Amino acid sequence: MSPLTINLTLIALQLTLLVPLLLPAQRRWAIAQRVFIWHLFGAAAIAAVPTAFALDAVTAPLNMLIWMLVLLIGWVVLRFARRNLAGDPDRQRFLAAYLFTLTATTITITSHHILVFALGWIMISVGLHRLLLFYPHRARAKLAAHKKFLFSRVAEITLIAALGLLFWQHQSFDISVILAHYHADTTLQPREQLAAILLAVTALTCCAQLPLHGWLIQIVEAPTPVSALLHAGIINLGGFLLLSFSPLLALALSAQWLLLIVAGISCVLAALIMMTRISVKVRLAWSTVAQMGLMLIEIALGLYELATLHLIAHSCYKANAFLNSGNAVQEHSRQALTAIKRPQLSHWLLAAALVGAGGYSATLIFTVPSVLSPWLLLAFALTTLAAQNLAQKSLAASVRLLGQISVALALYWLAKVILQALQPTTTASAPVGADSVVMLLFSFLMGAVLLIQYWPHQALIKRLWIALNAGLYLDEWSTRLTLACWPTDIPHSINKQLNGQRPKTSGQLEIRYE
Repeated sequence: MSPLTINLTLIALQLTLLVPLLLPAQRRWAIAQRVFIWHLFGAAAIAAVPTAFALDAVTAPLNMLIWMLVLLIGWVVLRFARRNLAGDPDRQRFLAAYLFTLTATTITITSHHILVFALGWIMISVGLHRLLLFYPHRARAKLAAHKKFLFSRVAEITLIAALGLLFWQHQSFDISVILAHYHADTTLQPREQLAAILLAVTALTCCAQLPLHGWLIQIVEAPTPVSALLHAGIINLGGFLLLSFSPLLALALSAQWLLLIVAGISCVLAALIMMTRISVKVRLAWSTVAQMGLMLIEIALGLYELATLHLIAHSCYKANAFLNSGNAVQEHSRQALTAIKRPQLSHWLLAAALVGAGGYSATLIFTVPSVLSPWLLLAFALTTLAAQNLAQKSLAASVRLLGQISVALALYWLAKVILQALQPTTTASAPVGADSVVMLLFSFLMGAVLLIQYWPHQALIKRLWIALNAGLYLDEWSTRLTLACWPTDIPHSINKQLNGQRPKTSGQLEIRYE
């Protein structure tokens, strides 16, 4: 079969996810769960023996892996939504939009045809827009959906332009044929450089990087299953896009630097802003912005296996975190009953010594990586964790913790070896100086965190805290620009806040979240 025929066959397979919508309302949810299970087993069978289904020409291992991940998360979220929305009069409308969005996502992931890929990408935005407006009477949800609608159109324009340039260059609709032209010694033409930059812009927009992040923070007004699906299975499609086109991206230094600068700044600022928030869902939303920035940094540095592992781990973690957000009160009460001691200088020095010894031991066993910034970030995280553990418990507990971390790192190394076999054979290296820039960003982040934790009452830190709690006012500027380009009806109280006025009564809505 030709690649186009195989793509059409896969599309027909994905469309069967919509079959439950043809059944009586009382049976749709149960049948939908079964259909997801059937699809998951089918995807696993195709991934295991693609030649048996004559699909090996278009089923890249990365696509199959992400396909199964989306189906698994889709099934888990659907099970949760069935209970969460029980009794909601609009639950059937949710199911229709949910299945439509998941169908579009799987079509996009499994497609290797430019036109089908672009069409699936647009369908995802359409379905997600319906999910974000599940409660259309909520002002914040309406504003978030409006901003997301405009940003999605920008991403679609840049994506279609990039794919059009690649078709113009290679005269082929098959993505695998296009990517086969790119090797380590390939010199990109100007239109190919522009295509790579446009793909980077598409990914940055879809991953809600600053200053286009506000809609992601405000969609906490949507039902919890919508937040879980978005943060676990859709927001990271920008990373999937870049990983799919990694042979092209590895040759485009301008696109790599664009990713590095925008995602690096977004990662650091979002991580700091997250510290100032108290709402569980809002903290998770800012965490997603930071995590997506970190994933894009990894891609810009050519660490494609690490980025793939990050994508998978983030999807699983965020799905669990949002679906478990209802237990936040109990968790907060448990932490409040525990006396938390701040690590002293001796704790930090001992923790740094333990982490340093572990890192030196690792260099004796494994090859020292050429890109050091991810390991610096890991060292900062482990040092912080060990110092907190030393302040709360004993040295033995901290040593046990480091032993557990060593096991986790060994499992990561095994996962990396497996992912290296799944990833396309792309030779990539970080742009000259990029690793140093990222190390400076991570060092700044660590320093800022320590300043905020240990000197919170200093005048400068107080001003910084206020600015961070306001999100550096980036979303206010973005919202004003969005409404200037395409006005929409929003409550008077939000209009006043955007113009710098506070609502007269506490009962009126505010755009900012805690």
